[in-house]
Amino acid sequence: MERLNELTITDVRELVNGRNVTVSSTDDSAIVVHMKEAIMIADPDIGTDGKITLLEIDTGCKIELDCDKMINSIHGNENTIVIRFCNGMGGLDIEITGKVSCLIHPIDKEFDCKELVHEDFISRDEFINRTGVFVTPEHYEYIYDIKFKEADVSADEFVNNYESKYADCIEEIPLNGTFKYEIMDENLSSAGMYEDVYSPNIWEIVNSLAISYNMEYQSKWEFVEKYRAALEDNLKTLNEIKAELSNKE
Repeated sequence: MERLNELTITDVRELVNGRNVTVSSTDDSAIVVHMKEAIMIADPDIGTDGKITLLEIDTGCKIELDCDKMINSIHGNENTIVIRFCNGMGGLDIEITGKVSCLIHPIDKEFDCKELVHEDFISRDEFINRTGVFVTPEHYEYIYDIKFKEADVSADEFVNNYESKYADCIEEIPLNGTFKYEIMDENLSSAGMYEDVYSPNIWEIVNSLAISYNMEYQSKWEFVEKYRAALEDNLKTLNEIKAELSNKE
């Protein structure tokens, strides 16, 4: 048996990044779990000690484990991870398998653009990866504010059945041939969004354009708001001056 080392949440994130996993309960586990093809998301920044999320892609079945409340220990290596629950509740055996079929990979956390993630929904890139439907940041907010809230269902139900139940009209365009672009064209090459040496796929190139447009739109909108506020302040000052002059007369 391969040696298993004690792991931190950050270690887990690095081991499973871009990889599929299979999940099964240990023999003594109080929770019966079997996920044939799933993704494992380890986020050290949530809660006190981080959170691990297991998501089966085909069924949408999801398990969330708060590390400070539910997990006693994590051991593993590049092939296997074993999670032991608190209070002797057993654990999970996780086998790290092949690469995840991912349309859009997570953007580097150092990138300036931080998109809003709603607590009761999923992130835009996860929405794209799970539905196979590309949406811009602006349309993602429309889907959340209008479609999702009107549907009044869970996020998993909405996402798993988005195209069949909740989408308006999905257009499909077959992709073939070769797309060429200049690496120095930062709006296309996803510069700054991923690691220094990275070749984005066509989905990520379109996403880069969408993010660039959204950042420019937000910047212009913020400028308009500041300009409007300045006009209102000037108008207020002008009215005050007029009032003072009227009183003196």
